[in-house]
Amino acid sequence: MQDDVTRFWSQVQVGTEDECWPWTGTINGRYGKFGAKLAHKVAWELTNGPVPEGAYVKRSCQNNLCCNTKHMYIQNNDFWSHVDVKGEDDCWLWKGATSPNGFGVTGTKDKHYTAHVYAWYLEHGEFPEKQLQHTCSEKLCVNFRHLKIRQAPPDEERFWEMVDRRGDDECWPWLRKITKSRGTGAIRLSDGRTVQAFKYVTELETGVKSVHDVFYNVCGDNSCCNPKHWKFGLRDGTALFWSQVKKTDDDSCWEWEGVVNEQGYGRFWNDGKHYMAHRFAWEAVNGPIPEGMNCLHKCDNPTCVRVEKGESSHIFIGTQQDNVDDKMAKGRHRVNPLKGEDCSYSKLTEQDVVAIRSATGITQKALSDKYGVKQSTICNIIHRKIWKHVP
Repeated sequence: MQDDVTRFWSQVQVGTEDECWPWTGTINGRYGKFGAKLAHKVAWELTNGPVPEGAYVKRSCQNNLCCNTKHMYIQNNDFWSHVDVKGEDDCWLWKGATSPNGFGVTGTKDKHYTAHVYAWYLEHGEFPEKQLQHTCSEKLCVNFRHLKIRQAPPDEERFWEMVDRRGDDECWPWLRKITKSRGTGAIRLSDGRTVQAFKYVTELETGVKSVHDVFYNVCGDNSCCNPKHWKFGLRDGTALFWSQVKKTDDDSCWEWEGVVNEQGYGRFWNDGKHYMAHRFAWEAVNGPIPEGMNCLHKCDNPTCVRVEKGESSHIFIGTQQDNVDDKMAKGRHRVNPLKGEDCSYSKLTEQDVVAIRSATGITQKALSDKYGVKQSTICNIIHRKIWKHVP
C-alpha cells in the first residue's frame, strides 16, 4: 500500500498550497488515471479518506488534471437518492423515471441521460464513447460495476441476431425495421456500407459483393432472408435484354441492337438503372460480377454481348490491369493523344491559357465568366494541373 502511495505522488507535480498540482501520469480523455481510478479522486482519498457514497469530488480550479486537495470539495448528488443502493455485487435498481424501452432516465429540464450511463459518468468522470452493456441483464441497474463498454460483434453474427431462421424451405423474416420503399431489411456493416438484408445474405452465401440490384424473390416476401428464396436476375428484364440481341449460329459476335454510347458500347435501361450491355449479359449468364473486376472483349467489338459458358464466350472477366494489357496488346492505346486546342471539344486556345495565367487584379470567377468555362478549370490552368504543355 505504501508503495502505491509513493508511486502516486511521484506522478504529481506538487507545488504550493495555492497552486494547481498537475497529474503527470496516464491521462484518459480529459482526466488523470491511476490504475482504474481517477487521479484526483485518489488524491482526495489519500488525504481525507473515502468519498461518501452518493457523492463525488469537484474542483474549484476547473483544472481536470489538478490533484491539489485544497482545490477540491465534496458535492452530494441527488441522483443516488433515486437508487436502491445495496452491496457492491448486487444490482442497484433505479427508482426514478423510466423510458419506454425500460431504462432509467435522469437529468435536468434541458438535458436528459440514461440512468446507467450517468452512473458511469459519476464514477469515471466522463461519458462513455461507445454503448454500455449490462453484465447483469437488468435494465434498471445503475451499479457501475455491472457495466462495461459494449464491443460490436462481427457483422455476420450481428446479422443473424436480427433474422428469425426457420426451416430450410420456410421464409426467414427480418426482425428489425423494414424499409418503406421495398419492404426489405437493411444492415449497417463495419466497413461503412448499408446493405439490404437479402443482398447481404446472398453475399454470405456466395462470398461475392453484388454491385447491382438484380435480384428477385420466389416467395413474394421482400423481408425474407432465406438465401434459397432469392434469385439473381430480373424476371422481365432478362427476356427484354435478349430480345435486343442478334444471335448467330456460328462463332461470330452477338450484336447488341439497342442503344449504344459514344464509345460504341451497348446501354440497357432496366429497373430504373442503366447497365452496360455486355456487363448485364455476363451477370444474366454467370451471376454477379466480383467487385472491382471488368468485363473484357476477346473479339474487340464493343457491341458484342456474346456470353456463354465455356470457351465460346466472347467476354471474359479481368482486372483493370488485364484491361490495360489487353488494350496495349491489340494496339488500341493512343500513342500521341491530342492536347489543348487540337481537341474538338476544347473551349480555349493556347493564347487564352497564356492570358489567364498572366492575368492580375481579376478573380477566378470573373475569368471563368469571361471565357465561358468553370471556375475549377481556371484554377487548374493557373496551377498548371491542365494545359501543362503551354509555357
